[in-house]
Amino acid sequence: MPVLIDTGNRYRASEAATPALFNHVLSYLPEFDLYADSTAGVAPFGTLPADEYGKPVALATEPGAPLITLPLVVAEENEEKLQTTAQLMADGTVSGQSTTSASGPFGIRLRQLAASIEARGQGQWAETYFKNLGWHGKASFQFDPPRNRPAPNYSLSASFELEARPEFLEGKAFGPPEGIRMLVRPGEFLLGSWTLAKSESTPCFSGRQVEELALTLPPGRDIESRS
Repeated sequence: MPVLIDTGNRYRASEAATPALFNHVLSYLPEFDLYADSTAGVAPFGTLPADEYGKPVALATEPGAPLITLPLVVAEENEEKLQTTAQLMADGTVSGQSTTSASGPFGIRLRQLAASIEARGQGQWAETYFKNLGWHGKASFQFDPPRNRPAPNYSLSASFELEARPEFLEGKAFGPPEGIRMLVRPGEFLLGSWTLAKSESTPCFSGRQVEELALTLPPGRDIESRS
């Protein structure tokens, strides 16, 4: 059963329903009481992209049917976790591994990213990624296949090597290398858009984000904080 929805920032419908309220179509499966978005090809069964939860929708096959509101995503079903373990070598180079695990809408985004990496090529994708961060580096990826399986969780890992940064050996404070961040930093998505005008409502999303970064220093090296 087709269901009309707006994929923009519209979370409230006007009193008079018009076609301008909607720009996308979902499918409602009454036998499961679930909504599905077939355009999100890697979404597990019953999982929607994040910006479709909590929005007013209209059943396109029932004239006069009232607008209903989709349920909100449950925080425990929308999680992402980044774990990066890195080692600073005696010559200033950095090597390590990053693993991102995700479920729910976060899982959809991670699966889409995996498809993008495979399509573009691992080497080229990693080179561009590190270049945007001001680094030179390379990486190889370990995918959790297949991306379209119905399991709620998905993982993507990357082993990386970064150019020498001699300043890391000088003893001054520095931020630990993040490795490869597959998704956004904690707080940059769930708290809503920071680009909307202050006069507009800002959507916030239920979920959980965890980030763990670990860095091992070369023998005999230490870090001092200096003002």
